[in-house]
Amino acid sequence: MKYNLIFGIRTGDWFRLLRHNGFRIPPRYWGRALVVTLASLLNSIASWRETRRYGAAIARTRIATHPLFILGHWRSGTSHLHRLLIQDQRFAFPNGYQTANPHSYLTTEKVHTRWLGGLVPARRLEDNMTLGFEVPGEDEIALSILTPDSTYLAWSFPRNREYYNRCLTLEGLDGGRLQAWKEAYRLFVQKLTFKHGRPLVLKSPPNTCRVALLLEMFPEARFVHIRRHPFDVFRSMEHLIDTWTARYAVLQDLPPFDPSEQILEQYRRMYGRYFAEKGLIPRGRLHEMAFEDLDEDPVGQLAVLYDELGLPDFAVARQDVERYCRSVADYRRNAYTPLPEDLKALIAERWSQTFANWGYGTE
Repeated sequence: MKYNLIFGIRTGDWFRLLRHNGFRIPPRYWGRALVVTLASLLNSIASWRETRRYGAAIARTRIATHPLFILGHWRSGTSHLHRLLIQDQRFAFPNGYQTANPHSYLTTEKVHTRWLGGLVPARRLEDNMTLGFEVPGEDEIALSILTPDSTYLAWSFPRNREYYNRCLTLEGLDGGRLQAWKEAYRLFVQKLTFKHGRPLVLKSPPNTCRVALLLEMFPEARFVHIRRHPFDVFRSMEHLIDTWTARYAVLQDLPPFDPSEQILEQYRRMYGRYFAEKGLIPRGRLHEMAFEDLDEDPVGQLAVLYDELGLPDFAVARQDVERYCRSVADYRRNAYTPLPEDLKALIAERWSQTFANWGYGTE
């Protein structure tokens, strides 16, 4: 049975999602839909119990220490940066279990991770990085369960890909749906704050084109953006789409689509919005770095990041960061064949804004 990103959904939300997609699930996928339905019943019970036990305390929790948001396109090094930053024990983060089970992790995580931990692959298929319930998770996975307006829902309902692609920037959402999205995200952060009581480091590539919205919700937030050569991002995204399509359980037949065009357009929209909004971030609360520099000198680059954003003394975390770097010293990234010249020219044309702003060569 393939894993579906929405296994953590509640029954009411599941049926609203089905209604939004016209209940269009072909018979060959009814088994998958049944598994999600059964899981949703258990999630609803667990969520009810958790709300009864902790709901009032969570509602009283004040997000006193505002989050540090990691921004950057998929395959740009956001996961690597996230794992480096959370070596600092003064920070907290949502792990893989918490993002996959946002309604119930306070009461189910300890037991379920012990019972189900062996079912999680040891490595990510797309890049061979370690995987597990305990590693940092991605906010957008939780949002695909907490809201009906996550761009990641295109993996479950590919026939509605056009709508979910628009959810990348949340453009076109009416006021009620946008407000519900904001409330869901705020509650997600509030609940994590209740659990950990420490400043949060949050990573979600879609947040790269939601800077204005995040500043509205978390006015004192800090941001770090990581970039990577666009040619490397494109080639790695091709591989990501191939592996995710093979791994995750869709609930509809995949319609014909051009992966290259999707990558090109998604990246263009993301960075068009990022470049338009990043100037809204107050001075001293945005740091931009290159993956190539982080890969060459992770400890030195983190020291610069801490200084630029006014984070606590990096010397306290240096030893833990160095220890982590030694533990992954043997990691080898995927190797790809060079891009054809005509494709490089097309990427350089469609993504000209990033080449110009970051100074990457097009050869």
